[in-house]
Amino acid sequence: MWSIHPMKDFWGISSATERRLHRLGIHTIKELALSSVEMLQKEFGILGEELHQHANGIDCSRISDVYIPSSRSFGKSQILFRDYTNRKEVELLLWELLSEALLFDLHFPYSALFLCLLML
Repeated sequence: MWSIHPMKDFWGISSATERRLHRLGIHTIKELALSSVEMLQKEFGILGEELHQHANGIDCSRISDVYIPSSRSFGKSQILFRDYTNRKEVELLLWELLSEALLFDLHFPYSALFLCLLML
């Protein structure tokens, strides 16, 4: 993995991080791996230590942990090819979006409430 180039192709290194590493004289993943952890922490904080560990092939992530999101969200969108100003057309579009949402998630908690509001 030390041969990965450009550095931004390495996990955790964005273009901005790569530029900051270059300013520090670090131009390769190998140079990152051999760099001082203290210097990297001073420049990047906790990310500096993680970058150093990953460059040395160390990853202590627990992949067996189950991810449980703190909240549940749902999104649905549609590309419209013109502006809709007629209320009936807007209601029809909303109805279509809601119908698709109900098909994908029958337990969507606010769908019944949304349906009632739509009918007002």
